[in-house]
Amino acid sequence: MEMKRMPNCIKGQDLREKTVLVRVDYNSSLEDGEVSDSFRIDASAETIRYCLHQNAKVVLISHFGRPSGIDTSLSLENVIGVIENSLGHKVRFFPDCVGNATQQFVLSQPHSSVILLENLRFYGGEKRNEAEFAKQLKRLGDVYVNEAFSASHNPDASMTSLPQLFPEDMRFAGFHLIEEIQLMEEALSRPKKGYVLVVGGSKVEAKLPVIKHFIDTAERILLGGRVANSVLSALGYQTWSSNVSLGTDVHELAELVKTNGSLFYLPNDFCGIASYFLEPVGLTDMKFYDIGESTSALYCRIIEKADSIVHAGPLGHIEVPDFRKGTEAVAKAVANNHSFKLVGGGETLSVYSSLKLLNQVHASTGGSAMLHYLSGQNMPGITALM
Repeated sequence: MEMKRMPNCIKGQDLREKTVLVRVDYNSSLEDGEVSDSFRIDASAETIRYCLHQNAKVVLISHFGRPSGIDTSLSLENVIGVIENSLGHKVRFFPDCVGNATQQFVLSQPHSSVILLENLRFYGGEKRNEAEFAKQLKRLGDVYVNEAFSASHNPDASMTSLPQLFPEDMRFAGFHLIEEIQLMEEALSRPKKGYVLVVGGSKVEAKLPVIKHFIDTAERILLGGRVANSVLSALGYQTWSSNVSLGTDVHELAELVKTNGSLFYLPNDFCGIASYFLEPVGLTDMKFYDIGESTSALYCRIIEKADSIVHAGPLGHIEVPDFRKGTEAVAKAVANNHSFKLVGGGETLSVYSSLKLLNQVHASTGGSAMLHYLSGQNMPGITALM
């Protein structure tokens, strides 16, 4: 497959004493008010350090969660300590992201400083992609950098309208964004022989486009999680009170499974809850919370022989330790395979991280963004850099 045209990378650009507006994605999971996973924050560090090395002033803008207006529990002030630890550099926070006071604060800070502004989504203009909101953000910098692959599928103001306000020679991709695009292109260009796609999680509507895209390019598609439960239900299997999705997307996927029988693999046993006891169960029990030992062993054997692997979504209810075993077994098999392997999605990465396997795979910062790219859909945040 021919490589798509790449956006201009920040590497080699003259940023001396400029103010660089860096769109990052610090939308990280919180536990008891603390960031539980710094992966996305760490991914932006190389680009920020590159700017600082040139004595540039760095202004970081990001969203955090899905607030409706101002919500202090979703303030980006919560992540300052993690950013400082990642960079080894002081970060100055300002509790707004647009307006005269924000502009004056940015202007007052010295070069080689890092400024973190408040949650972009505290303003409705961000999600509505309002031109005026983008214009206010533009006043804060001389150069725009997208270092947020995981948000690049969103047509938000800071991702699309904002970069277009900068001249083409003043809008760039960060180091990690370029790396992720290259990984996606590599995943799309791998040969069909030995290509295994592992799909789990709960959102059939999010997974269906990428599954359809891989019908002709993957050799095996392994299903788990609520995605698998939903397909089994649509195919007429008794899933009892297991969590399943309904609707046209589920039935379309079930039809794909029926007509491409040798391509798809569905669980043949499960781990579930029956009468408050944990035990492996077959297709006749009350709830399916994880793939069973037989399915896990089968999936691992297939993965061991694979030449290319993409893993998106957990295969069980991983919040409960007893129902992480299937996903953990598959993660270990993926990590132990020495071929190309791409893993994405917050829940999926959390399993690899807990097993200390992240350094053995290509990990994408974006779950939805990864699926969006791999299914051949437009990435507005990347297109806007061209």
